[in-house]
Amino acid sequence: MERRQAIIGRWADGTGMSSAGVLLTLLPLLLAWTSAAADDRNAGLRFDLPPGVEWVQVEDRIPDTRGRRVWIAAGTTVDTTPWRIEEKRVDVENNTLPTDLVEQAFGSAAANCSDVKTSGPETIDTQGLATAWGRVICAHHRDKDYGSFTDHRVVVHGSVAFMLTSEVRTPPSPMAGALAFGNDAPDRRAAEFFDRLQASDTMTKDSVRICLDGACDPSR
Repeated sequence: MERRQAIIGRWADGTGMSSAGVLLTLLPLLLAWTSAAADDRNAGLRFDLPPGVEWVQVEDRIPDTRGRRVWIAAGTTVDTTPWRIEEKRVDVENNTLPTDLVEQAFGSAAANCSDVKTSGPETIDTQGLATAWGRVICAHHRDKDYGSFTDHRVVVHGSVAFMLTSEVRTPPSPMAGALAFGNDAPDRRAAEFFDRLQASDTMTKDSVRICLDGACDPSR
């Protein structure tokens, strides 16, 4: 009882910390947390869609920091497009590593493909943020009539992850990476595929910018 009274006395006579003092002490932390949350909401991913393709945006569900956008080639559908690009934003735990998210994408592909090969993850420094890139080759997607070469670029900023996926589709094959373009102009189809693959690599590795204020600096 004496100890409790002594503690109360210290708060009352100013030798202890007042409630106002506690609030002032916590205020910088509260402001920092609020600022970090605002930064996460205002952050954005910018990238250059590959040239030479008329892109059509078929999905746009990013109201804040969650959702996705999807682009396909004009004149096709989500199922028939030879190339599909997706930007997705998801909430993650702080200190989540972008390489871990690329590995998760590899695992998801392995569960949905007849055979896979992977390259990466590679760490890429972008504007001081650690980001990751990886490629997964799928021989034949289950329940689909195609395989794919899919490039993944992941950026983690605070509690938000930005995930850019570029899926270049191929005819199905018995083994991942064993390409066969059939008898219908195989040389032309092979050349188109490798052009797409190179453009996918360039987009996911070289064109990605992070916008912390909601708008990209054009010089980046």
